[in-house]
Amino acid sequence: MNDWFRSWHGAPTDPKWLGIARRSGVAPGIAVAVAWALMDRASQASDRGSIAGYDAEGLAYFYGCEPEQVEAIVAAMADKGMITDGRFSSWEKRQPKREDGAAERAREWRERKRTQANASATPDTDTDTDPSEDASAPEASTDFERFWDAYPNKTGRPSAEKAFSQAIKRASLSEIMAGVAAYAAKTDDRQWCSPVKWLSDDRWKDQPAKPPDPRPPKANGLSHLQKPQTREEYLAAELARSERSFR
Repeated sequence: MNDWFRSWHGAPTDPKWLGIARRSGVAPGIAVAVAWALMDRASQASDRGSIAGYDAEGLAYFYGCEPEQVEAIVAAMADKGMITDGRFSSWEKRQPKREDGAAERAREWRERKRTQANASATPDTDTDTDPSEDASAPEASTDFERFWDAYPNKTGRPSAEKAFSQAIKRASLSEIMAGVAAYAAKTDDRQWCSPVKWLSDDRWKDQPAKPPDPRPPKANGLSHLQKPQTREEYLAAELARSERSFR
């Protein structure tokens, strides 16, 4: 059993928790706390990734909510695709099978290189000297998954993944995710950008103007001809009008 599990940068403020909290009717902090408790249970389970047998009542008591709200959070996570058949959907993809750090991965890489060199009479001309790029590939994929989960208009995933790989060289993940959160919360009726265009145009830097205040209703077209009258003026005008009608 592993003594730890992986999280990701920016996880506590990932925009997806806002949707889960809204669906389950709890504060975002409660939704995050319950989700982390479930991940902790999944990490310690004999079948890693499974949340079978979690204690909704115990979690509710600990976090100051109701058991029904814990169940609602789990249901919202399932609706979001995070949990499937009582398991975290991407557990095997995002969590290590053993506690191996960068040093161990480097040792394994060097061992593979020695094995290849001994098995072939041809000298190894591979210029790679550091497996850091291979080791970072899963992390890059995880970062894109975070972006993809949060982006409101999911179109053209393969092209979006390429655009993301370039965008992450121009900005940090936290900058991009903050921009996604702001963009997803927009209230105007403008059409959503495709992920490729949004990333390629560095739209996380956008500072949209505040929508204009609604215009006041138009005045009556004859209002400029109307003058306020006192009661006495009105009665005098009506009397004069009646006298003219009898002439």
